Amino acid sequence: MVTIKDVATKAGVTAATVSMALNNKPSVSEETRRRIQKIAQEMNYQPSATAKALRTNRSHTLGLIVGSLKNEFFMEIIYAVEEYAASKGYIIFVCDAERSSRKVVSSLRALASRGVDGILISLGFYPDSEIETELKHTMEQGIKVLSFTSAVRFAGMPLVHQNELDLLSSLVDRVVALGHRRIGILSSPEGSWLYNTRLQWMVTLLKSRGVYNPDLVWTSPLDLDSGKASAGAILDSHADFSVLMCINDMLAVAAVAAALERGIRVPADLSITGIDGIYLSRVITPQITTISLPRFEMGSLGCRFLIEWIETGVKNFSEETQIACSFIEGKTLAEARKEEK
Repeated sequence: MVTIKDVATKAGVTAATVSMALNNKPSVSEETRRRIQKIAQEMNYQPSATAKALRTNRSHTLGLIVGSLKNEFFMEIIYAVEEYAASKGYIIFVCDAERSSRKVVSSLRALASRGVDGILISLGFYPDSEIETELKHTMEQGIKVLSFTSAVRFAGMPLVHQNELDLLSSLVDRVVALGHRRIGILSSPEGSWLYNTRLQWMVTLLKSRGVYNPDLVWTSPLDLDSGKASAGAILDSHADFSVLMCINDMLAVAAVAAALERGIRVPADLSITGIDGIYLSRVITPQITTISLPRFEMGSLGCRFLIEWIETGVKNFSEETQIACSFIEGKTLAEARKEEK
């Protein structure tokens, strides 16, 4: 491995001069700087990350903890964070929480032990007391933490997330305007973050429009296999609803698959909607009618905020930043059957 001393020897200067030249310090002449940079390039010199960390008191590494790598929702966040971080010379350690409190705690401890400068967290489920304690301990160590999920938020921890509730109101209005009165809902399990946010808002909206029926609300785990099994069981035992509004796209995709397997035409016989705008919802046939969340924008903006905070020591942004969502028309929402109107 070529060291800074090797470059200095070949260039006939001191190691300090090489360091100043490679870091574009004004104390080195332009001619000397270009000569040293050329020699360093020819020798394939790579600066020592460890030495830089000791010199700057920063490791130029970040941690990113996501709820589950099996959930496509998190992949665009990961991609955006990595892309922005790389552009600023930072390396990302991605940790899969696997929807486990134990994994979140162990990830926080592992990231802290590796000296990361900051941590971004997007869980999609409520933290328990053990996670809360470890997060607060992490922040007390001087590690800056930013959340992408309102479920995970404490004093001093900024939040960058999406504003989906306005568009959810618009989606409910579309469903009602198309004549749907028997409206089914497929939600995440009771007590989950989505159950307590999206579902409760959906229920409030349907009640205000006089079309809420508690007997047409079901829950399911959020993976595709469980969602398909749950949707299949619902379709086998109920035929008294004309639209199934799913709490996220994973369940919507699973519901479409279950319906088509039973010869139920979507949307001619049954309309289905989702929320998230994941890639899978856009490529299946028929394409899901859904609300697209700005995951890439969230990841990129959150990472920018965190790095600026790390490098300046100042939070030059709001404690809470909401990014607008968009509507994907899709092909799974149509007028209700005549007998439903």
